[in-house]
Amino acid sequence: NGCFWHGHDCVRGARAPKTNAEYWRLKISRNSLRDSSNVEALKAKGWRAVVIWECELKELSKVKKRLAAFLH
Repeated sequence: NGCFWHGHDCVRGARAPKTNAEYWRLKISRNSLRDSSNVEALKAKGWRAVVIWECELKELSKVKKRLAAFLH
């Protein structure tokens, strides 16, 4: 997920838009709610889901370890 577009709690995700702020605040909030709903729907069908945030891609070794643990 893109940190800004999906409301991650990192520095990039917490950045407030400079223009059309109310529109983007609501849009990002809806994105976040949709993401949560989608993960819950997958769980209800017996699937597992892992969310990888844009900011996490800076440390690929950690992402690899997390994915390996998730898939194991």
